[in-house]
Amino acid sequence: MTLVELVITVAVASLVITAVVASGITMVQFTQGQGRRSAAEATLSLALSQLERRMSNAGVGFANARFAARMRNNVAAGTLPNYDGSTTDVVTRGAAGAGIIAGTDVLEVAMSPSGMRRTGLVSVARTGNNVRLATADPFLEDPATPNELTAPSGQIVLFTDPWEPQDACLARLTAAASPSNPNLQLEFLDDDLASAGAGPNCLSGAACPCTPDSEVYVLEQKVRIVVYQQANGADTGLYLQEATGPGTFGNVFTPLALGVENMQVSPVVGPLLDGGNLAVEGCTATAIAGAVPNWNVCRCNTAPAAPCVLGDNALPQPEEAYVRSMTIELTARAERIVGARLPASFDAPQGPVDDLNRMRASASVQIPNPYLPMQ
Repeated sequence: MTLVELVITVAVASLVITAVVASGITMVQFTQGQGRRSAAEATLSLALSQLERRMSNAGVGFANARFAARMRNNVAAGTLPNYDGSTTDVVTRGAAGAGIIAGTDVLEVAMSPSGMRRTGLVSVARTGNNVRLATADPFLEDPATPNELTAPSGQIVLFTDPWEPQDACLARLTAAASPSNPNLQLEFLDDDLASAGAGPNCLSGAACPCTPDSEVYVLEQKVRIVVYQQANGADTGLYLQEATGPGTFGNVFTPLALGVENMQVSPVVGPLLDGGNLAVEGCTATAIAGAVPNWNVCRCNTAPAAPCVLGDNALPQPEEAYVRSMTIELTARAERIVGARLPASFDAPQGPVDDLNRMRASASVQIPNPYLPMQ
């Protein structure tokens, strides 16, 4: 073999070896990327199953969707109330402090206490801060053997009209009723459990409870589902913030699925319970049009220019009492790809380029419990 042939042979062999090494590196990178995508898929599956399990209990034991699943849309940096005078921090993504991540949606799910299924009934119009219950009502306590209410313990009660659930309000129990004194003594509250003085007004302008036959429920068990980060953006994920007292939260967060970076919620609002039309900002939910069945719901918070947006006010809007379901979209981090960024989701804009690719998954969760007593 001549020197020229030897040089050519070595060069060809070098090219072959380089190609084999490059192919191996590419295969390793592909395998790693596929592994990260599979991990992201598993994270999203776990997170959605956790969400669905908790949302399936929204409104158990009482008839009002507005208090069953409250959403806060694209929360701004600052704080959220814990309903006991304390607050939870809302921080920008990757900030030095721990907190709920700004720009994500927050879900609060409420239900009656375990085993509590009996309903109280108002019998006469409210007098001051006293509400009279119907004769033989299950909320009329025998002081010797209390079972439903244990005042004064700060228990939260909900008054609602079963056929017009937008007429509803919350109150804190200061003294329980008894067979000899069928009056609940109350402090009326807004939806953040702050004292509301005379109490929120009904749509008619009357004081809540809005009608003499309003129903009353104990409303204490509550959880908050959030996208949360530890200090400096560590362990970002979907977390559970549980209640520590009657309707209040503590700043203890339990991880449900680490790796989730965004949660966006699109509530679906249906027509009035009697079939009448319900205007939800720029959308109208209908059940009947021209005496013909015409089921049309309002899907809100679907895009920056959505016809209706819920959860953007300080307190829930009356039409949130007619939320029938919620579509929840979660975003989780996967592999690195040049030019990738946090994608837009419903009415949340995309993030800046950070070369991190993400995966998304969604589920539609029904909220049937508040309507079961009326079917």
